Amino acid sequence: MLTPGTLIPRVTCADDPGQSYALYLPSGYTADRAWPIVYCFDPVARGRLAVERFQAAAERTGMIVAGSNNSRNGPWGIVTAAIEAMLRDTHRRLRLDDRRLYAAGFSGGARAACKVAAAHGFAGVVACGGGFPGSVVPPRVDFALYGTAGGADFNYGEMRDLDAALESRGAAHRLGIFDGGHSWPPVPLAQDALEWLKLQAMRSGRMPRDQAFIDDCCRRRRQAIATEPDGGEAYLACLATVADFAGLADTAEIAARAAALKDSKAVRRYFKAERKARVQEDRWLRRLGAAIAEARRPTPRPGWDAIDGELRRDAAEDEPMSGDPNPDRGNPAFGGRQRSWPQSDDNWPTPPDDADRFAELRSLLRSLTREAATDVAARRALEGAFVGFFEEARARLDAGKAADAASYLELAAIMRPEAPAVAFEMARAAALRGDPAQARVKLEAALAKGYRDDPRIEDLKSDLGLSPPSVPLPPSVPLPPAVLLPPPRQAFAPAPSLAAEPGPPAPAVDSGPVVRMRAYTVAARPLTSFGLALNLVAVRGTRQVLRIFVHAVAPDSEADAAGIVPGTEILSLDGRPAGSFLVAFDPESELGRLLINRRRGDRVELVVVTPDQIGTRTVVLVVGRTRRYDPFNLQDPAP
Repeated sequence: MLTPGTLIPRVTCADDPGQSYALYLPSGYTADRAWPIVYCFDPVARGRLAVERFQAAAERTGMIVAGSNNSRNGPWGIVTAAIEAMLRDTHRRLRLDDRRLYAAGFSGGARAACKVAAAHGFAGVVACGGGFPGSVVPPRVDFALYGTAGGADFNYGEMRDLDAALESRGAAHRLGIFDGGHSWPPVPLAQDALEWLKLQAMRSGRMPRDQAFIDDCCRRRRQAIATEPDGGEAYLACLATVADFAGLADTAEIAARAAALKDSKAVRRYFKAERKARVQEDRWLRRLGAAIAEARRPTPRPGWDAIDGELRRDAAEDEPMSGDPNPDRGNPAFGGRQRSWPQSDDNWPTPPDDADRFAELRSLLRSLTREAATDVAARRALEGAFVGFFEEARARLDAGKAADAASYLELAAIMRPEAPAVAFEMARAAALRGDPAQARVKLEAALAKGYRDDPRIEDLKSDLGLSPPSVPLPPSVPLPPAVLLPPPRQAFAPAPSLAAEPGPPAPAVDSGPVVRMRAYTVAARPLTSFGLALNLVAVRGTRQVLRIFVHAVAPDSEADAAGIVPGTEILSLDGRPAGSFLVAFDPESELGRLLINRRRGDRVELVVVTPDQIGTRTVVLVVGRTRRYDPFNLQDPAP
């Protein structure tokens, strides 16, 4: 039974039981009329996550949302089978408006969405963190495209370039930028995307004009422009609003403001900063390319000096590629913007035992990580390098080249030792090269770190003869409302008036790998700059975070104003799942950089679920927006 108003996590395709999708029908759905539908594609087959992101928007705009549980980043045969099965099954079960079929996707899923839209004559696409296959925009684009990107997304430049290319082709387009990295957009931006697609349907005649809806959308857009503090963003928002509502609403006032802003100092500074960040990102990528070439350089021996010199020159002159000329090669990124390091299918040479071939790369990554705390270009380069290493490793594993994949995974592990997916792919590599003992060790590490791609886990367990799982799954562990942060490290030394006050020790949850940890507050205030004190559930030994809860909220704080209450679970921070962090809460840790000692105006985006809430919501907290609460007597930074 398909119940309207309820997210259904799994609908099995009638003619192909191996295919399924998550589904949301608006609460008003009936078969008395045809309905528009949005088909969603996630890079790792998280159909439910994709549908949840668009659920509120679907309810508001009257659209059905379906998310494939099989489509993932490559190869194309798997993606095509998932798409065709979902199209057939939804048309069999539901009454759909074939004039208003849409696709939405994230990363490689965005490239799948663009490809299916072009092949099936869809009306529009929401492309999140990725564009067309191979990053090549066709000469003609017949569907409306709403792109999204996080400001720190390594594909940010591609999405800006895609938006400009669509403008030059006269295609309907819009670009929404949010604070964050490479991820699905936050819920408010997802709503803006579906509302924009509905406006485009009215403009094109695919649906009747609803003037009340148009006026409401235009009013909210005007309000957003009026409160936008950044002159450059305000200018771009004015241009987009004029284009979106031309012929639908009066935009003369907005057009006049755009004209006034066009030559302002604020707008010139904005575009100068944009160009500088793009140049700096490419500079970081070239340095990474040189360091990787050094790591891959064969051990010097007679007759190889000339080859070594050529390799160094190639690395120094290497430029980022604009796309992959063969997007169907099985690369999970579907031919997205390539990183700047040289590619090879040959196994990497092994250096002498006393040599650290990654020494230069480690040093560079430490510098890049420090810069990433304040430099968006460094964040994009760092994130892009990690994804590049990881995707290359998966492509080589899919091709049966375990040794070459292991080299890329080693690089990915240097950058993010806490990443559960890296540990899982290391397990796959070990199994592929005939080392089941090492594969089991890496699989246990991946599960302990929170890896949850159940079909892939079961496939690997079957290959290794593991049943039942060798590591208890954390969701089965009771989660009492205790404060679970570790005691402060000596490296974090607040002012004497802000002495740490550790709470009473909390007993372990059980004798297994999951442990609770004692409280940590500062001067009786919540630790974070946003007015939150947090509870963490972590894995003993690895210190991998499993779940994050709110323990306390400071009165009159930003968190308090946002309606966050004790017991709220935080599912992600700035697009990163809670389970991807380690328990370390000094200012230089990953959690610390997000939450501690933030300056006024700094923000963090949380996806949360409160104790009395069904479903998730996205909350953006901004330091100092609630003036009555000043964490740690925070002052505005000096100019």
